[in-house]
Amino acid sequence: MTRTPMTLRAHLLVAFVIVAVVPILALSLALTLRVARSQESAAARRLGGALTAVRTRLNELRLVAQARVSALGDRDIPAAQVEDEADLTSPSVLHHDLPIIEILDPAGIVVASHHWPAAIGLPDHDFVFSTDGALRLQAVGEGYAYRERLTLTASHATRWRNQRLTVRGGFFLDEDFLASLATPLGMAVGLRDERHGEWRVTSESPLAAWSSPVLDPRRGQVTLDALTYRWAAEPLEAGLWIVVAIPATELDDVTRELTRLSALATAAAVLAAALAALWFSAWIARPVQRLARALPAVARGERGDPMPVTGAAEVAQLAAEFNRMTAELFESRERLLQAERVAAWREMARRLAHELKNPIFPIQVSIETLRRVFDRGAARYASGEALDNDEFGRLFRESCDTILDELRLLRGIIDEFSRFARLPQPRFAPTDIGLLVEQVLALHRPGAGLVTIETELAPGLPPILADRDLLSHALGNLVANAFEAMPDGGMLRVRTLSTAAGVAVAIEDSGPGIPEEQRLRLFTPYFTTKRGGTGLGLSIAQSIVADHGGRIEVRTEAGRSTTFTLILPSRPPAPAGTRAADRQSD
Repeated sequence: MTRTPMTLRAHLLVAFVIVAVVPILALSLALTLRVARSQESAAARRLGGALTAVRTRLNELRLVAQARVSALGDRDIPAAQVEDEADLTSPSVLHHDLPIIEILDPAGIVVASHHWPAAIGLPDHDFVFSTDGALRLQAVGEGYAYRERLTLTASHATRWRNQRLTVRGGFFLDEDFLASLATPLGMAVGLRDERHGEWRVTSESPLAAWSSPVLDPRRGQVTLDALTYRWAAEPLEAGLWIVVAIPATELDDVTRELTRLSALATAAAVLAAALAALWFSAWIARPVQRLARALPAVARGERGDPMPVTGAAEVAQLAAEFNRMTAELFESRERLLQAERVAAWREMARRLAHELKNPIFPIQVSIETLRRVFDRGAARYASGEALDNDEFGRLFRESCDTILDELRLLRGIIDEFSRFARLPQPRFAPTDIGLLVEQVLALHRPGAGLVTIETELAPGLPPILADRDLLSHALGNLVANAFEAMPDGGMLRVRTLSTAAGVAVAIEDSGPGIPEEQRLRLFTPYFTTKRGGTGLGLSIAQSIVADHGGRIEVRTEAGRSTTFTLILPSRPPAPAGTRAADRQSD
């Protein structure tokens, strides 16, 4: 499929749009990337600051718990005046501000508990995260049952009534602790228990909706409740992570706003570029378009009005050069046509004289022979000798036959030249090329002799506009040439096929092929390698096919075959009238 080239106006429009849009898009992209990097850096700093704040707060609680538990173990418990160790954790005995207080004997049995009195007498079975026992899941009484809560505790050895005991106290790391953290607005903080697959978060935290999180790598992005969050995580102990998250809406809002502004700027640039391109193209391209529209007319041989010399200096110069070129072209064309006519008639006269000379010589010789025999007979008759009428009659008949044969050859030569000089203008009508080929072959089959004819006619070929009589003449010439190339018999294969522009007819013979030096001159008028030939058959066929807007291609293999292919369009070109006018003027 032929690709239609872009017009100058389209090129200008594309160039203006590219020049206007590319810098804006590049600037918008650079600005968006810069803002995105800035926002990402700020988010990373906020997340890192939140992680540091959580760890700092935990360290502060650890120190407070250690100090208070040490004071209980060194001062309050040894001085406690109670009858039963179960009362050691009573607020009236121990003056403390710790939500978790429990006392264990050397065997690990709970002997007193402030946060779960029901644990007295039970062995300590807390789940411990850290090696120092500070981070643990502590059983805490809740009604008639208990639940495990994450705690940060400190332990200290003590003595009461000569008993060696251990006092443990600390703080809950639960909703109250997380809510007390001084985190930035909108930030969510949580503790992830990987070993038990649980979150320690506030009731309104979005992290609770994050099931099965993957916290390594320690930075990422996740969508929770239709909102996107950027998060960061840091291991507190093995299986226990600190997780902080902030909404990504700020960066998304900025990015959307930049995208909107970029789209508006790009649309404005495209509109301005289009208007500028249209204005410039109207100023520059219009004269060029006038030149482009004038060229087909010049190619058809029509001489129109001169082009106006207007527009930019280069365009005006182009118009002036076009006018000068057109004038010189038509002057040269007239001189060339005149020279071609003279050369054609001279060549025709030379060829006609040559072709007529060949049969005239046998006629002259025959008449001179008859004249000599007649004179010799008259001399004998005058001298009284007997005449040999049989010899004269034989010579008379032979000479008459020779004269008649050469006269028939002369008539054929004259008829061939007449047909070439007066080929009629084609009269186009819808034509079935397959049916036309069959009709031509039917006319030539009786003269095929030892030649076998095969046909491969493609079914369903569309009809073409053609002159049936002229096209039959052209096909007939090619078929006759194929027969003459196979005097001892052979194979003639005729095929029809569809092409992109129309149809094609291939005529292939199994003759000896055509030498290269002869193939280059096949369609030259008056060129022939056959005795008595005029060299016009292929020229006439080519002229007919050219009048139909087609062409003839020749493919030959030495010693094997020759194929003439007629390629015909579905519709002939617009009539130029040049050849017809030349013939009429001739």
